[in-house]
Amino acid sequence: MRPFDERKHFTSRSIVSLPRLPILILGAFASALCMAWLLHLTFLCNFYMSVLGPALAALGLGFALRGLVGGAHCRNHWVAGAVGLISGLILYLGCYQLCFAAAAPPFAWRMELLPNYIQFRLQTDVVRKVGHGFVGKAGQNPPNNKDKPSFILNSFIFISELLIVEGIVCAAAWKRTRWAYCDDLGGWMSRDQVALPGGFAGDFCQALETGSLADFAARTPRGVNRQLSGLLIVEYAGDARRSALEYPVYLSVEDFPISARLGWLRRFRRTYVRQIELEPDEMLDLRPLFPKFARLLEDQHPEVRELAKKAPVVMPNELPADEVGQVSPVPKPFRKCVRRPGYALFVTLRSLIPLVHFLGGVSLAAVGYFFLALNDHLMLGCAVIAIGGGGVCWGSYVALGCQGVYADRWRLRRLRQEIEQRSDHWVSAQDPEAIYVSIIPRENFAKFKWTMDSDLLLARFDAEKHRLLMEGDSDRYRIPWAAVFACQPLCFYHPTDHQHRNQLWMVRLLVQMEQGQQELLLSVGQTDFRNRTNQRRLRAAQEFCVRVMSL
Repeated sequence: MRPFDERKHFTSRSIVSLPRLPILILGAFASALCMAWLLHLTFLCNFYMSVLGPALAALGLGFALRGLVGGAHCRNHWVAGAVGLISGLILYLGCYQLCFAAAAPPFAWRMELLPNYIQFRLQTDVVRKVGHGFVGKAGQNPPNNKDKPSFILNSFIFISELLIVEGIVCAAAWKRTRWAYCDDLGGWMSRDQVALPGGFAGDFCQALETGSLADFAARTPRGVNRQLSGLLIVEYAGDARRSALEYPVYLSVEDFPISARLGWLRRFRRTYVRQIELEPDEMLDLRPLFPKFARLLEDQHPEVRELAKKAPVVMPNELPADEVGQVSPVPKPFRKCVRRPGYALFVTLRSLIPLVHFLGGVSLAAVGYFFLALNDHLMLGCAVIAIGGGGVCWGSYVALGCQGVYADRWRLRRLRQEIEQRSDHWVSAQDPEAIYVSIIPRENFAKFKWTMDSDLLLARFDAEKHRLLMEGDSDRYRIPWAAVFACQPLCFYHPTDHQHRNQLWMVRLLVQMEQGQQELLLSVGQTDFRNRTNQRRLRAAQEFCVRVMSL
C-alpha cells in the first residue's frame, strides 16, 4: 500500500468552457435579479427580516449557482468566485434599487441615485417585529412613531447582510468547482458519500496505510446523526461506457477534530484527506460502504457480484469477546453509598438553596431599610441592603438559570469520595479528565419522581485502548469502541413540563453487552454556575457523542 505522500491527488486544469460561459454568467445574474425581486417584496409588505431574509435569498442563489457551475463545466474557482461575487452584489444592491423604484417611480432606474437612497435608508430605517410595521411606501416612517432610527445600527446591519450574502454565494460557487472532473469523459464524476461516526478519520487513515480497509468497512457502524457524523466521499466515473475501474477513483475524508485544545472548533468538520486516488483493490474493499458504487461495479463486473456474496458479514452478536461491553456491580461494601436511603431528601433540600438565598436577601434588605430609618446608621443600612440585594439576585439567577447545580455539585463530591475509597476502581476519583454523568432510564421520563437518575458515574475516555470506562455508584462499565452501535443526542422533557420549554438532552448509547444489546441514556452533568440553556445542554450531549465516536 502506498503512503499518503506518494499517492496521486486530483488536480483541476482550471478550464472554463467558453461556449457555456455565457450560460453561467447570464443564468447567475438572472437568478440574482429574481431573488432580489423576492427580497424587495418582503420589504414592501413589511415582512423583511434583517440578516435572516438576505441569508435565505443568498442560499437560494447559492443553490442556483451550484447547478449553473456544474452545467457550464466551470472548473476555475476564480471565475466561479467572481461570478458569485457579482451575483451577490446584484442580489443585495438590486433589492435596494427595486425598493427605490417602488418609492420614487419617476427616478426608478437612475442608478446613480442608489447611494443616496441607501444613505437615506440607513438614516431612517427602524427595526420592528415582523408583521407589526407600517404598511406604506418603502423608506417612509409611520406617523407618530416613537422609535428612533439608529444610523450606527442600520450601518452595522447593512454591512453584515452584505458580507453574509457575498460569503454564502461565493462559497457555493467556489466549492462546486472543487468536484472531480474527468477530462476523458468530458463531464463531472459521480459522488457517493457515507456518514460514519465522528472521529473515524484516524482509524481510517491507519487502515488505509496498513491495507486493512476491508476490516474497517465491516466493523465500522454507520453514523446515526448526520450533524455529528464524519463523511467519507468517493468520486468515480459513473456515466462511463467502459468499466469504472479503468478511470481514477478519488476519496476524501471530512471529520471532526478531537483535540481538546480546539474548544468550540470541534463542532465543525474539516477535511483530513482531499481527493486522493485509490488503487483497484482498495476500491473493492470499500465497496460495502457505498451502495451506489457497489451496484455499478456489480453491473459492470459479474465477478464482483460473486465476491460480494462470499464476503463475511460481522453481525452485532458475533463480536469477539474482548470487543463486547462489560457491566459489573460495584463490590458490596461500596455499592449504593451515594444513593442510599434519604438520597432523594438530600437532593431536594440542596435544590432549595436558591430559595434560602432569595429569602435571606429579602430579610437582609428589610433589616437594612430599618437601619436607614435610623438616621445614625445610614452607611450600615446601605451596606446591609446591598448584601441583601446581592442575595436576592443570586438566588433568582440560580433558580431560573441553573436550577439543580447545588444538588449536582453535592452528588459529584459524594461520588468522588466513595470512589476514592475503592482499591479496584476503573476510573480514578482524582482524574481531571473524568466527566460526571448520570443514567436516567427511559421510563423515568413518563412519570414524576423526586430523583430521575438510576446511577451516578464518572466517565473516562481511554484513547489508547479505544474504550469508554465508567465507574458508578451502583455499576461500572467497560465499553469498547466496536461494541457501540449508535451514539446520538436525544431530547426528552420532564414529566411536569407540559409546555416543553426545557429540553433535556440525553446521550443515547446503544451497546452490545454480554447479555445482549442495551440502551444507556446518559445525562452529562453541569457543576458550574453557567446558565443552563437548551442550546448548552444540546452542545454538551453533542460533544460527548463526538468523543465517544472518536475512540
